[in-house]
Amino acid sequence: MIMNNLLNETAFSSNAIHFLYDIVTAESNAIKLSYYKSFSHTPEDIRKQQYSDVIRNKRDKYFQSHVVTLLSDLRISENYRSGLKRDYYAGDLKVHYGKLFGERSIFNSLKNFYVIDGMTQEHIRINIHRYELAVEKGKQVAESDTIIPEEQEIAFRGYTNGIDDLLLLFIALIENAASKGKGEMEEDGAKVDVYLSKTENGYLRIMNEVYEEGDLERIRFFLQNPPQPKDGISIWSVSRYLISMECSLIKERINKLRDYLKNEGEYTSQNKEDVVNLYYETEEIFSHLPETRVNYLKAGKKIFFSIELPVMAECLRR
Repeated sequence: MIMNNLLNETAFSSNAIHFLYDIVTAESNAIKLSYYKSFSHTPEDIRKQQYSDVIRNKRDKYFQSHVVTLLSDLRISENYRSGLKRDYYAGDLKVHYGKLFGERSIFNSLKNFYVIDGMTQEHIRINIHRYELAVEKGKQVAESDTIIPEEQEIAFRGYTNGIDDLLLLFIALIENAASKGKGEMEEDGAKVDVYLSKTENGYLRIMNEVYEEGDLERIRFFLQNPPQPKDGISIWSVSRYLISMECSLIKERINKLRDYLKNEGEYTSQNKEDVVNLYYETEEIFSHLPETRVNYLKAGKKIFFSIELPVMAECLRR
């Protein structure tokens, strides 16, 4: 009772409550605004080491790798920011198809590249394996996977050369192997192997060995919810790109249905059947949207982190 009057005039006063509310609101707005800044997929200390490589005598060895990292960084940052906005999913960009290993594919010239370990500042060579599958003691790690055909087509969003952007997003996922992957020491430093393969259901798998299993539920949570940069933004950014592409396909189907209804003046049993078929086709797309999948695969005592991406043409072309 003695403290009642003091509390009512301080902590529980209407002025204090309004002030605290303003603080909470301002903090909430600050968090939202921070989402729209240009974030980098590459931490600051690594970017400093990259700069040192460029201006010193190691330029020739690492220059291409750093340029690739920069381009990949920019794509991740843009998709991260765009993925927080409704327009990203409701836009008019169409879905196109092109060869994964076509003449513009970065995987034709980039068999390996270097990234910098954030802890040691040492260079790690990432070897990209597209002609061989991950094997442990003579047995495939992902048993039903196959080598990706040279003529394999993938879906991408935007314009004719939009495939470049999607391939750079793949590079960002491959780069993660440097910090999470299990490397081996060689004469010229550490190396990590990353495997590209095609799953039985037509997904693109990106996989590498790791020391131990991570928090899978947390990773999956950030497939659906926007992470803060400290949580890692690459997987979420890539998944947003794929969802936006699926939205484009749905919008194309809805527009087709709308245009049909608009252009068919006379009502007949035939156009009724066409409309019903278009409706069920659209409903089928809604109910069976392919999803990005993350998992850990075990092979003997080894553990592999796997990302499956529904980008192959057969996953989306209906």
